[in-house]
Amino acid sequence: MFLFRRSSYGISSESRLYKVLVIGDVNAGKSAYIRRYTEGNFSEDYLATVGVDFHLKVLHLLRGLEIRLQLWDIAGQERFSKMTRAYFKGSVGALIMYDSTNLGSFRAVQKWKKELDATCSLPEGQNIPAMLISTKNDLPPCENIPQGSEMSDFLEENGFIPRWFQTSSKTGEYVQESIDFMIKLILRIDSWSF
Repeated sequence: MFLFRRSSYGISSESRLYKVLVIGDVNAGKSAYIRRYTEGNFSEDYLATVGVDFHLKVLHLLRGLEIRLQLWDIAGQERFSKMTRAYFKGSVGALIMYDSTNLGSFRAVQKWKKELDATCSLPEGQNIPAMLISTKNDLPPCENIPQGSEMSDFLEENGFIPRWFQTSSKTGEYVQESIDFMIKLILRIDSWSF
């Protein structure tokens, strides 16, 4: 189910610009996820993001609110860490991603969450909402990554929102739904309700 009407015409009465970080270790599937969401396609070709890549998607809510969603694809390589953390500021949400086939990628999400919480916050001082996204779920998963109630406990213990999504950029599974969920959270924080 889509919450938004996508169009390139018309002027809305209200417009909001929201910056959402997409972070995680190198090869976690961040760029493929964003490409699937913004362009509707998938490519097997992989080029690591160098520094930061920026994507904009304009959405029109059914109530006439225009959302200008900025997705900031932050490089996962350690050598870019000091440079890219400067781009965290001003964010209202974060998607922290891991490769479901790689235990090391999953273990790194705690590091990313700590860096996020240390770097940016909402105007009232609370942490920005961070949602955990599992990628590459069209492939056999790593058996050592928590599932079910173990994952729920992990989310709570590490300050993530209590919902996570198992996505596949290749098939498109749960990509749209995960973004829609994040936008709902942001709108609630920004005092907009459905």
